[in-house]
Amino acid sequence: MSTVLIIFAFIFVLGPIAKAYADKLSRELPPEAMKRLSEVSKLREEMDQLNANVARLQEEQTFLLRVLSESDHKKLNDGKNPQ
Repeated sequence: MSTVLIIFAFIFVLGPIAKAYADKLSRELPPEAMKRLSEVSKLREEMDQLNANVARLQEEQTFLLRVLSESDHKKLNDGKNPQ
């Protein structure tokens, strides 16, 4: 019976104290971690810019392929039907 009370004491008394201490430690980041967080945010911004550029290049490539295929199609049709 006493072991059950000790277990409950650990859970309900020391548990919240340990959680509060862990929360405090997690809020206090070392300077190196802050530097790495800023580097990660810069990398994310660069990745977003790269993704936007890749999307733009894909649209341009699709447009150019469509224009070139239409001009090739017109040339082939002009060669088959002389007027």
